[in-house]
Amino acid sequence: MSGRSALVVVVVAGAFASVVLACEEDSTAGPGGGASAGDGGAAADGALGAARPPPPAAAGDFCQKTLGVVVGALAACCTAEDKATQDYRFSHDLAEAFIPVCRSTLEASVAKKRVLYRGDAGDACFAAYAATYAPGACANITQTYADPAGTSCREAFVGVGGEGAPCMGDHECVDGLTCVGYTKEVDGACKAPPAIGEACGAARVDGGSDGAVSLEFGSHPACAVGARCESLERRCVKAAASGERCGFDDECAEPLRCVLGVCGTSGPGGEGAKCLRADDCTPDCFCDGAAGNTQGTCAKKRAAGGSCTGATFVSECVGRCDAKPGEPGTCVSFCGSP
Repeated sequence: MSGRSALVVVVVAGAFASVVLACEEDSTAGPGGGASAGDGGAAADGALGAARPPPPAAAGDFCQKTLGVVVGALAACCTAEDKATQDYRFSHDLAEAFIPVCRSTLEASVAKKRVLYRGDAGDACFAAYAATYAPGACANITQTYADPAGTSCREAFVGVGGEGAPCMGDHECVDGLTCVGYTKEVDGACKAPPAIGEACGAARVDGGSDGAVSLEFGSHPACAVGARCESLERRCVKAAASGERCGFDDECAEPLRCVLGVCGTSGPGGEGAKCLRADDCTPDCFCDGAAGNTQGTCAKKRAAGGSCTGATFVSECVGRCDAKPGEPGTCVSFCGSP
């Protein structure tokens, strides 16, 4: 079977994981201006706005009313034929597996009183998910390319840890600080974004990742301006500047993106734009005709009945390409897609 085109790899990885959940995410950003508490305590009330101690059910509600809604929509919208595909099993199982991880991580932060809650942002987040994945809106499963709630989900929980405070993920620190050195079992500390050469993100255990998870609330630059967190060594390294070569967006200094192999300010292109890879195009398009260093052209993804070539994680189709990797096939409807 084909790659996953715009299925819940986009919905989960784009609309949920990047907004809510990440496994040792290497986000880089500009300078943060988060409040600091030299004694490791909570930031001043004024820096936290309308945030209040979370109600008892807040953690479970948040995970269930976001990712749980997507899982429910998948189950309701996808046919028996859809559910027999590798695409469905990957997407559904991935989304479902994230729910208890989200809940347990967030509940631990609440129990330790390391986060506060903004009820208005939470309500806006839940309403957007409920409307986007409502009964009768099945096509949105394969065509919602970004978090349907905008910034509200990221703003629902607020970290209170000032500089030096113990933390088990960025989300427990005030905006502008990042959590360095934590593992699944041991706290790290909230710090100003580290400079080039300094450690960043979760600690490494026995030479590899320990799978520590951070909930992606607020703004927490992993490294200082002009640097990025290198995922293998877990240290800040120089980020590629404007005009320098790159392979992926996270290699570029914020707010630059990697387009056509170069860091710059332009975003992905729509239909007719030049491209070298799928990410050079907007999510409703695919990169047609690119090979090696030869540029292709962004073209609209094809509806059911269009021609396609099977691939892994990318597709020319709005729904699914019914073909094995590298073999020609036909676009088919998937879980309500055109």
